Amino acid sequence: MCVEIETESVKLRQVTEGRPTWPVYANVFEHPPPWLASQHPVQLAMTPVNVTSQWRDDCSSASVVIHIIVTDPTIWQSGFNLSRYTWSLLNHFQTG
Repeated sequence: MCVEIETESVKLRQVTEGRPTWPVYANVFEHPPPWLASQHPVQLAMTPVNVTSQWRDDCSSASVVIHIIVTDPTIWQSGFNLSRYTWSLLNHFQTG
């Protein structure tokens, strides 16, 4: 899901870049400088990142045992589509 959001954000930025008459263009490309030093505008961090490979690297380098069970952290595991009631019931049985 995060990969889809990132892809859509990049597409929107590319479309906006080609249309300087749109009102959103000024917000994205001609934004004013930050007033405070602690402000970090999103526009300054617009470098493309491959989230899928970053997740795989983070998962494989984690110091937990569970990463052996989850072979690919970018796909939903079995049971992920269960209802909230079922998850709550399973959690209740597991935690007592």
